[in-house]
Amino acid sequence: MTKKKATVVKEKKQTDISFCWVKLALSQTYRKMISAVFRGVSALVLTTIISCSPSQKTTTPTTKTITEGIITATDASNTQITLEKPAERIVCLDILCIDILAELGIKPIGVVGKDMISWIQEPHLFGKLAEKPDLIGSTGMLEPNLEQIVQLKPDLVIGINGAHNKTREALKGVVTFYLLSVPQNYSGAIANLKNIAELTDKTAEAETAAKKFLDKLATYKEKSPQNQTVLFIHRPPPNFFVATDKALNCATINEVANCLSAEYSSDAVALINYLPFSLERLVELDPDVIFISSGIVDNYEIFVNYYQDNPLWDNLRAVKNKRVYGASTSRLFGIGTRGLSQMLNQTMPKVYPSVFPDSQLSQSQN
Repeated sequence: MTKKKATVVKEKKQTDISFCWVKLALSQTYRKMISAVFRGVSALVLTTIISCSPSQKTTTPTTKTITEGIITATDASNTQITLEKPAERIVCLDILCIDILAELGIKPIGVVGKDMISWIQEPHLFGKLAEKPDLIGSTGMLEPNLEQIVQLKPDLVIGINGAHNKTREALKGVVTFYLLSVPQNYSGAIANLKNIAELTDKTAEAETAAKKFLDKLATYKEKSPQNQTVLFIHRPPPNFFVATDKALNCATINEVANCLSAEYSSDAVALINYLPFSLERLVELDPDVIFISSGIVDNYEIFVNYYQDNPLWDNLRAVKNKRVYGASTSRLFGIGTRGLSQMLNQTMPKVYPSVFPDSQLSQSQN
């Protein structure tokens, strides 16, 4: 079956959106704006900050064992790290790390922010019965408490390239620090998974997890008509975001449907490759199905109620056909292979209800 490419609608010349999120974070005014837009998912900011600095280049991470028990790795920032033994005690500064550790069966000993604990307790990750990790405080979106990290005596701290480089520099020589890249497709998510597996002696678990995800994707792809258009929105209005073709969930949905994406300039900085958007531009895309992520809980009605009785919203195909759905961010963003499986389970029965009724595939292959 021929794979469909993302439909692209040319961007209008309007308010400049090619700002840098890191620079916005430095402004007190914008900090308040960011807090309002992403209240309830502040941990996501850690994953999704893309650095303005041209020096923060992402390289292909590699891992290899040079002698028995000694592991060397080159992370996404082209920095080499060395472990004398596989890492067991791991601190996660980002939700991407949580997804990877869930696949490998390793509970983190510390995380940043209360929202990350809520994320860990999602049923498709560690569940509510999981032992809560230590909570690391932070004085800013990218400033975790260094003393608390050191006190946990981690074997490994995992962050994101472009977001946690300064934190790593501050802890240089004190703790071992590995920076992941933000994946733009499921192959990148699998690569991240396997790289951390090499550092933790969990390669068998990584292979099993990768195969499980790929098998699920292949089954959905085989049965999907691929005749529906889909759009991912992150609330709240009016300052909402839509997924671009480089967002992990959108890139994966393109394997089974047509994820709509607006055209954007290469220097436009977006949240996990999400783009600031407007209702007027949403009308141009007019998708068959809309999915709205809304923090840790399923309260997307805030978005729907905001545009109630607005003719632009009411005339959208998805709205008229009652095909607007919502779920927590952890179920729709598709962070890592575990998250992507959950995203497919969440969306496919809505995109193709006659093909995947009652989430039969998601129940049998969860």
